[in-house]
Amino acid sequence: NTGLFYVMIYELMFGKGKINGGGAIKRKILEYIDKLNHSLKLLLIDKKVSRVNELLSTQIKQYSNLPRYIRVNILKMTESEGLKELNSLYNQVDIHIDDHIPSLCRFPSTISGIGELDGVKEGRFIIQDKASCFPSQLLMDEWLNGDIIDACAAPGNKTSHLAALLSIKSNDNKIYAFDKDYRRYQLLQSRMIQFNADRYVNVQHQDFLSVDCNDLMYRNVSCILVDPSCSGSGVIRSLDRLVNNEDDNEDKDVDRLESLRSFQIQVIDKAMSFSTAQTVVYSTCSIHTEENESVVKEILSRHSDWQLHNPNRMKSWARRGIVIEGLDKQDADKLIRCDPSDGMNGFFIAVFKKSISNNEIIPSNQSIRKRKHEYLWRPFHKSIHMHN
Repeated sequence: NTGLFYVMIYELMFGKGKINGGGAIKRKILEYIDKLNHSLKLLLIDKKVSRVNELLSTQIKQYSNLPRYIRVNILKMTESEGLKELNSLYNQVDIHIDDHIPSLCRFPSTISGIGELDGVKEGRFIIQDKASCFPSQLLMDEWLNGDIIDACAAPGNKTSHLAALLSIKSNDNKIYAFDKDYRRYQLLQSRMIQFNADRYVNVQHQDFLSVDCNDLMYRNVSCILVDPSCSGSGVIRSLDRLVNNEDDNEDKDVDRLESLRSFQIQVIDKAMSFSTAQTVVYSTCSIHTEENESVVKEILSRHSDWQLHNPNRMKSWARRGIVIEGLDKQDADKLIRCDPSDGMNGFFIAVFKKSISNNEIIPSNQSIRKRKHEYLWRPFHKSIHMHN
């Protein structure tokens, strides 16, 4: 296991100075300890530095400086209860609600061990990067009524976020969450139960591409979230990203990117084939234009009845899409990009809205609450939504 091998060598040479357990792998590493130490000395000389931390790439330094985020699961507790609990656990730490995402708590980069909190293990708190919260939030900002589809749902952070936001607006609508892999489907199902999201989420063990768009089950679908497989090139908190030497300027795997792009276009095509769908949100954790702007350009050329929408919540967001051939600045400026310099992982979001003719009717449900909920729009709210 290459990952385990890296971790053991790191612990021996840069961590605690020893390897706990490890068996045969540990014994093999220790056979080479003198050569490892000698190689490290040569590397320091070659790089003209005197300390090990001077060898760190910009990516790893960015990682160490990124804020930590926890989302209060309002399906289990109120935001104020969550803040109170976190402040009691970290009473010397500056914890505050994010400016863009309600119920998302931001911690300083120096905080560690968040994953060991009882509240995380019990589903009251969900560890989720800020950028990963944007797709669900922007979709629910556009939601008026009808059911929702999460096309590529597992492991379920965005799905649970959709459920939390939907709970504020409606108790009568469903989220259909798809995953074709049985193990991921099981994980998704168990997490929805853990998060108290199962009353809103109908987990489907099915490939979204094989779904019958005309099935009566989906006759009220109005919004679809498409967060398909991608290269993950924007995820700075990925071990694969961290162990790569960025100075080598890792070449793109062109064939893999083209395969991913083709799949991503297929999933969006499928989403837009639901006749009642009015909003499709597309997102990736990639920084590559091939998976982002190029996909958007292709979708716009295929679907003349769909247009890009500039999310109201993000009007002041500075980082926008990249202009490429076939995608002008006017459309690129409606796209959202995130970068580690923004205090989060690299991410991309596009919001598509369908042009509505006089003959088209958005699916409705008389029992859906029609009043506006300021909770979803305000940057910081003082009113607390109470749950029974």
